[in-house]
Amino acid sequence: MNLSVQLAELLEDGVANAGEFLAVDEQLIKELRSRIHTQEPGSSVFNGVPVPGESLWLAYNVRAAVQRSTGSLGSVACERLHKLLGPLEGTEGINSRKRLADWLGGLGEERLGHPAVRRVLEFERDLGICASAVAVLEETFGGALTDDLLRKAAARAGFPLEVVVRVPCLSLRDLVEYAVLHQSAVATAGQHRTLVHFVAALAHLISPPDVLPRQLTAWAATSGATTALNSRLKELSGATPRLVLVAADDGGENVVRVEASLLFGSAVVHTAQFPCEPGLSALAAALDGAREWALSWLTAAGERLVSVDVSVPTFLLLDSPPDEWRVVRGRRMLGVDYDVTTRWSGLLTPPPGVSLDDMLHVGSQLLSSLRTKDQAGPSWLDSDDLSSVEALLDVLGRRRMGGCVWGVSALPEKDFALMLEELLIHTPALIWPRRGSVPDTRALHDAVAEHWESLPEKLVRAFQQRLESSLGEDVPGHLADIRTTWHDAHWQDFCQRRAGRAVIAPQDVTPKEQA
Repeated sequence: MNLSVQLAELLEDGVANAGEFLAVDEQLIKELRSRIHTQEPGSSVFNGVPVPGESLWLAYNVRAAVQRSTGSLGSVACERLHKLLGPLEGTEGINSRKRLADWLGGLGEERLGHPAVRRVLEFERDLGICASAVAVLEETFGGALTDDLLRKAAARAGFPLEVVVRVPCLSLRDLVEYAVLHQSAVATAGQHRTLVHFVAALAHLISPPDVLPRQLTAWAATSGATTALNSRLKELSGATPRLVLVAADDGGENVVRVEASLLFGSAVVHTAQFPCEPGLSALAAALDGAREWALSWLTAAGERLVSVDVSVPTFLLLDSPPDEWRVVRGRRMLGVDYDVTTRWSGLLTPPPGVSLDDMLHVGSQLLSSLRTKDQAGPSWLDSDDLSSVEALLDVLGRRRMGGCVWGVSALPEKDFALMLEELLIHTPALIWPRRGSVPDTRALHDAVAEHWESLPEKLVRAFQQRLESSLGEDVPGHLADIRTTWHDAHWQDFCQRRAGRAVIAPQDVTPKEQA
């Protein structure tokens, strides 16, 4: 029984370096013996009347086609072809586009309507897309391509990690075939998103900025991908990696998961979720898991992790700042090893009674105000403004939403939790003390005004340098006394993209066809 099972698996999977067809020969017996330990497979040669014509063989060797991945079909297409043709009669020996086309051309109308044959017809059309893309990419970038560049492009195009880090590296043809043949099941027909992203990543890595080779321009026009390609290239502009960590509470009192997004430029390339139990220690563990996940991707992409955005609900802002959380290996503060920017999650999950569109509009209004406002610095609230929730609401009611960044020099003695949310709903950017107050209010205001154009980066440097006890003249110590929830074009863009994806199915990487 074991012999039958192992032989059947060999015939289905093929044998490396065994030629076009599998026959009962020394190599097949050797493979069987390496798999079977309770029996001793053997063979005998029949020396009777010779068989006319070609020698007898047991099955077509699918590995033979895989080994010819530099030909008309790559290894990915060969494996898919074998899977598609397996249930169909008369398909033995088909291992190229030409043989496949010849076989399809010989079928009658009745067989062409069979579901399995229709899948083969769709596969043949996809092979044409692959061949066209490979030809253009080889003509455009062939002399510059390396395994390292292919891996970097695949990582930026959203390929699965196991594909990116595979050894040996997949060829250009294999990667193009993977992009087309493993297209998401929710992708619109005719829109090969992963392929466009892969082409854009190669162009971004190899071509000069803002210069798209004419071959790619022509290919995009012919493929109907001009808009998608241009948009992706714009997203990758700069391509500084950024990890966004969202502490999601689903409207409850505890964080239930950490949602991680890895961005290159403004392009969200990879996402993952990490469940979280109640408590700061569990949150730190989930954040650390997300950090390690991002590092595995960035290592494959040949990049380092520097910038980390941490988005938290209001109740977490009342605790210590995220850059002080001991996330890294459960011991090290996150802000020591990475440049941490704290974000308010209200533009992802608004507070009760506030719509998402309303908050996104406030964020957009704030960006407009920051671009046009002559005043350098936030609008500082004094003790009278913060004497009560009612007093604060009176101040906010007389100021345009998103019209400024609010600043608090000293925390009120009570009700700051309520005030904090009202301030962030009015404007999703706030400056306030790391502890209860700051030693020198006037010096703090002057320092913030002086370095306004370089916030929050200067706050990051101040925090890190204070820990090192090496504050220099370029970073006043007063900046290390304050913290922020910050809003900028990066965060506005991320939140708007998330809002636009809310009605689309999750990012399943499911093959569009299941043969």
